[in-house]
Formats: sequence, structure tokens, C-alpha cells
Amino acid sequence: MIPNYHLYGEERRSGFPDILHCESIAARSSGHNWVISPHRHHALHQFFWIEAGGGEMTIDGQRYDLQSDHVISIPTNAVHGFEFIQNTKGYVITVPYQKLRVGLQTLPEFSTQLEKPLLANADDTLSFYFKQISKEHKRSLQGRPEVLQHLTVLLALEIARNHKPHHTSHPDKLEKKQIQVQQFMENVEVSFRSEHKAKFYADQQHITLPHLTRVCRQVLGKPASELIQERLLLEARRALVYTRISIGELAYDLGFNDPAHFSKFFRTGTGQSPSAYRVKAEGAKPVQPAERILQALQKAGQPKSN
Repeated sequence: MIPNYHLYGEERRSGFPDILHCESIAARSSGHNWVISPHRHHALHQFFWIEAGGGEMTIDGQRYDLQSDHVISIPTNAVHGFEFIQNTKGYVITVPYQKLRVGLQTLPEFSTQLEKPLLANADDTLSFYFKQISKEHKRSLQGRPEVLQHLTVLLALEIARNHKPHHTSHPDKLEKKQIQVQQFMENVEVSFRSEHKAKFYADQQHITLPHLTRVCRQVLGKPASELIQERLLLEARRALVYTRISIGELAYDLGFNDPAHFSKFFRTGTGQSPSAYRVKAEGAKPVQPAERILQALQKAGQPKSN
């Protein structure tokens, strides 16, 4: 299966030893020949700042250029890896998702934005937050956890608000819809392997299926059923790229009673059979220009059709 680390190279542990973890990119990467193999973190969110250097980044099977002054936000469970240029300078901040969510609980639209990988060019504000978090992390002063919590929320807000969608709805009405959609997406993350029907999630939230479908369309531009399918397809693509699990095993792991049904579902969603997708994914993946990274990431890793 796809490696699921506490921090890269470390087995998962119960709990998190600090409010967050901050280290230089070199601290971990140099010991692995500057190559971080594809992996993911359960319940941990990561922020990277490439201060100098660069390399290549892989997120959910697609490869992208990295350059100096890039800032990256990687959500929980996103499969990611790096091939850094030797002596690349920068920071990586790892924070439990629940800590970040608590800090953003009054701003659900930003939490929704951070559920997708994001990339931005670092400005003075972003670089300042990274440096301050690194500085405070090394201290043992009174109030250290609170300072780190607030600095990390400010960093997340600064990244996310640059990608905030433009809405025409009244803000007060929109906020309630966004909260409902955020809760729906969190419930999907917990249950998507076993529950594929949108009605299950509507019942969980004590709302009607038409209402759930409507708010998902208004906030994310897609019905609830399509969002569930996208999450299943994303997990299927991850497994096909990063593991050698058989198609049948993958089908049962994702809650399909029949591998043929899963194959039909996958072909409908991607235009390829699971086996063909795996073969194609094993080939070389072209590096895309840096200016196209954000656009590609915001498509949630959907492969291009031929």
C-alpha cells in the first residue's frame, strides 16, 4: 500500500508530539539523497517554502516543476513526493489537520480551499511567516503553542485567500452552505470506501438529498454524487500508480462488490480501464511549466484525456 508516515521515514505514532513540526528541507531530504519518495500523511497538513533551489514535485501521480520562492500547501492524504536540487533551501511545516481546522472554524471557505493542493509565489508576508514559525518552534518561551497556532493559521489564510473563489451569493447565506459542504466533504473522507450514495451523507447531516446536491453545486460547482465519485477515482488512481494491488483487491477495498462494476466505473470516469491507466502511469510523466502548476493542481489531479 501507499506509505503513510507520521513524518517522512517515520512510522505513524499515536498522537502528535508538538503543536506542529518545523524543519529545513535539507534536514530530511539530504539524508535521502534529496529524493522523497511518494507517500502521504493521515490527518497532517504540510506547507513548504522553496527559498532557493527547486526540483520536481509529484502530487497524485503528476509531476511538476518547482522553483525558488514557491510555497506549497499539501492537504491530508494527498500522495506527494519530491526530487529536490541538491542543497535546496527552505522549510517544511507539518501541522495536525484538526489544529488547523480549529483555527479556521469561523472561516469555512478557507478550510474548503485548503482541502486541495495549492501553490503560490512567496511574497514578503509568506516568507516572514515561515521564518517566524521556524524561529518560534526552536524556542521554549511561555505561550509558544499559542504563538505557533496563530502564526500557522495566518500562513494558511495568506495562502488560501489568494485562491478564494468569487461568489455572488449573500455572505451570510453562503456561510451556512459552506459549512454544510465542508461537513459533507469531511464525512466523505471518512466513509467513501464503504458508502457511495449521496443520500447516506445527506441523512448523516439531517438534510434532504436535493438540498445537499444544491449546496454542493452552489459552493463547489458539482453535485454531491459527483464529488463522491471524484474521491473514489482519486483513491483508485493513487493505488494504481503507487501500489501493486490487484484490480480485484482494489475494487473490494473501495467498496465495490464486483470488480467488473469497478472497472466500468473507472472507465466511465477516466476513459481508460484500470489496467490501461496503470500501464500508462508507469511511463514517463512530462514536467509541466511552473506557471501551469496551479491550474493543474486545482483540477484535483484529473488526468488529461487523449
